[in-house]
Amino acid sequence: ARGVGLPGRVWQDGGPVWVSDVTTDARFARSALAATAGIHSAFAFPIRSAREVIGVLVFFSRRVYPPDEHLLKVVDDLGLQIGQFIERRQAEEALERSEQEHRSLVEGAAYGICRTSLDGRFQTVNPALVAMLGYASADELLAVNAAKDVFAREDDRAGLIEAYRATGRIREHDAQWKRPDGRVITVRLTGRRLLDGAGALAGFEKIVEDVTDRRQLEEQLRQSQKMEAIGQLAGGVAHDFNNLLTVIIGRSELLLQRLGPDPAPRRDVSLVQKTATRAAGLTRQLLAFSRKQLLQPKVLDLDEIVRGMGKLLRPLIGEHIELTIRSAPGIHRVNADPGQLEQVLMNLAVNARDAMPDGGRLTIETADREVETGPADAAGVRPRQPHVLLAVSDTGSGMDAATRSRVFDPFFTTKEPGKGTGLGLSTVYGIVAQSGGLIEVESEPGLGTTFKIFLPRVAVAVDAAAEEAAKRPPLRGSETILLVEDEEGVRELAREILVAHGYTVLEAAGPTEALRLAEAHDGVIHLLLTDVVMPVMRGDALAKRIAPLRPATRVLYITGYVDGQLVSPTALGPDLVLLPKPFTPDALLLRVRDVLTAAT
Repeated sequence: ARGVGLPGRVWQDGGPVWVSDVTTDARFARSALAATAGIHSAFAFPIRSAREVIGVLVFFSRRVYPPDEHLLKVVDDLGLQIGQFIERRQAEEALERSEQEHRSLVEGAAYGICRTSLDGRFQTVNPALVAMLGYASADELLAVNAAKDVFAREDDRAGLIEAYRATGRIREHDAQWKRPDGRVITVRLTGRRLLDGAGALAGFEKIVEDVTDRRQLEEQLRQSQKMEAIGQLAGGVAHDFNNLLTVIIGRSELLLQRLGPDPAPRRDVSLVQKTATRAAGLTRQLLAFSRKQLLQPKVLDLDEIVRGMGKLLRPLIGEHIELTIRSAPGIHRVNADPGQLEQVLMNLAVNARDAMPDGGRLTIETADREVETGPADAAGVRPRQPHVLLAVSDTGSGMDAATRSRVFDPFFTTKEPGKGTGLGLSTVYGIVAQSGGLIEVESEPGLGTTFKIFLPRVAVAVDAAAEEAAKRPPLRGSETILLVEDEEGVRELAREILVAHGYTVLEAAGPTEALRLAEAHDGVIHLLLTDVVMPVMRGDALAKRIAPLRPATRVLYITGYVDGQLVSPTALGPDLVLLPKPFTPDALLLRVRDVLTAAT
């Protein structure tokens, strides 16, 4: 304790103490014990560090000595030196512990950590950075000049140095780095500058995170959101146009039936009809892109589709292009619309042909593949699902990154004016997406292009009997039809066609009026012919409201576009029948007759 005994007095006073004879010193608590042991003189001095006493050294003698002031001065200085030595040693040990902890932290970090000189040389690197850049060892990476061998773009490094000079540090700066195998990765850099003793810039410290996968996913999300927004716009435009085209095509057909043999007016009306039909093809492409097109999927062999299209594609691409089909007999089936798959192949073949004006090779390949789909689990692993691959490759001019990012945009084209609508690849994208598949594009300038389409596999064999076409039923009838359509022109056209072929038509401009007619009509209503998308109530909701009132009434939906939810069996029932707009009079009569005949 402070002040108690010789060490306590030194601790309390902070200086050396000399006792000539401890056996006679009243402040020496153990004087009797000292006398028994034959101890007389004693002196003690403090060990000081930063003006604090950290220890006391005590010396005893069996003889009696008077105080030696010179000796006390020497030992007092000695105590200070010992204290400084201890303090320095403690600091060294603390530094060693800190360095060991820092080294352990750096070596075990999941992120890359490095220090580079001003000329770009790596000075220190951790194992994570070595693995990230694909080098065999730290020594191998330390021999690399980051400025020349790692930065894929000089402007990335220049921007980095500018940020260091301006603020002294960087925060989340993206850069393109290249690996020895040629692969380019996207890294996010965070760090600070290093200054020398004179305050001049001497180097940099960086934390490096590989964000390649994250940036790709973000780009895919942006692309998906962009395509979805454009698709909604395209689908809405196509829906409105289909209502107009239904009236134009239908009225043209009726007018042709009423015209006499004079060829001049018939030629004019036929031209209107043909032009409207071409416009309908354009809206179908818009609907395909927006994934709102009515598909008629069936279980099929993709390999058969490809082989069957070979004869059609050869004259399409021209003799200057070699066509190679690498089929894979025995691949799994897919569930898709065969007509739409043929459209996909045609569009991709035309796109490839235009990319090879001086000739080349077009390769179409099919194969079974496992594809990563869905979100990753806790370990970062995405589930792999069985698909069937359809790959279309060319040896043409290829595309740069800017073109690849817009290749599926509707109306985007690199062709000369008048040589393309810009809807070919967007149509492919829409058909694939609506079929539940994925599409990827690989291309570099001068190295050609490959489109890879992945369609989900199905394990069901093709039922040939189910694919036999039914015989064409008679077009006339005498049944009663409740017609519900909010577009006046379409409604009047449909009513006129049906009445002219013997049907009784109850006409409603909307769901509210249709419900009133269903309740008030005394006779049987054999068929509800209703638009799907209407104000107040959708067509499927109307059918559900009418079903308790008229359980025997069949339903036929007509629509300008088809939402995936609207056509699902759970939404409209397994007996769903749809008539897409624009339709011809014959198409309307045939579909009505199909539904009514199936009910008998």
